[in-house]
Amino acid sequence: APQRGVGIALGIGMTMLGVSSASVDAFTADYRRSNIDLYVVTQGGKLIAYLPGDSPGAIKQARQRIGQVRSLPGVHAAIGVFTWSLERDPGGPRRRDAPTEMVTSVGIDGDPTLAPNALVLERGRWMRRTNEVVLGAKLSKEKKLDVGDSIRLNTRDFTVVGIGKLRGAGFNADAVAYLDLQTLREAVEARLADP
Repeated sequence: APQRGVGIALGIGMTMLGVSSASVDAFTADYRRSNIDLYVVTQGGKLIAYLPGDSPGAIKQARQRIGQVRSLPGVHAAIGVFTWSLERDPGGPRRRDAPTEMVTSVGIDGDPTLAPNALVLERGRWMRRTNEVVLGAKLSKEKKLDVGDSIRLNTRDFTVVGIGKLRGAGFNADAVAYLDLQTLREAVEARLADP
């Protein structure tokens, strides 16, 4: 009987280890596929965000830090990300009691096209202008938006130029809108300043 108890306990332990390993693999697979060396220094948050809305934390003086990383020998590209939710205006008349539609948006600092395997585009191209957006495939399908369509976020119109995702940009990268970092910051600041 003691051997059977040890066997059962070992089986449970191995199962939990397998589940834990699979869980971590699911969240880190994009980082490995991107072939990017990842160094993260955060204050607060989690390195691996398990749930939508979990914060990866904040980097103090991020603009300066990413500049330092870009200037290191052997660095070909450094990509910074900033995540925030923006309000989508679907257009047309709205009921008074209709809920506000929020879209998780990721501001990108840098050019992910310079990092092999970081960018996965199904169609279209990566954004080149501040009024352009790339949508994750899941978001594109849910909102019935495709390349060439327009999406209004926080009272500003954007043209969809691509459908795809940036590997390693966080949990559920297929369900976000990718914007220029400065454009996203301006949209957030305008929303926070509006009473």
